[in-house]
Amino acid sequence: MERIILVFLIVCLTFGGLKSYAETVQPPVQVPSPTVPQIVSFNQCSKIYPVNSEKLFFETLSAISANKFTIKEIQSRSGYIMFSCGNKLFITTIATVDDSHSIVKISPCDNNYFFAPGIVSNIYKYLDLSLNGGKVVNSSSAAQ
Repeated sequence: MERIILVFLIVCLTFGGLKSYAETVQPPVQVPSPTVPQIVSFNQCSKIYPVNSEKLFFETLSAISANKFTIKEIQSRSGYIMFSCGNKLFITTIATVDDSHSIVKISPCDNNYFFAPGIVSNIYKYLDLSLNGGKVVNSSSAAQ
């Protein structure tokens, strides 16, 4: 009788321990893909480049076109480009920071920052390659 109780306790503790071990093991954390919609911070949506605003406007226009986004409206005088990706509408604003620097801001028209971050990063990658020869310019270092 004692052996049966001992075997029963061993079996219960073994299976009980396995259950608690299985609950503590966490699945691996997945890094979100740039094509999966997620909340994008406002800081990711603006970048300073060491060129004048006119050149940056046309380079941004070609970056949007090269990424196969649908251009809805272009206003060169005020410096904005409206484009759509899927069924989400974005506005890109180009402004002068100083004589040798300009800023690009890409923001959704509905002010909902839940979208694929690849939309913004692909445009900035194109601009980096086109304007800086592939060198990434940080916003803080470009303003100095």
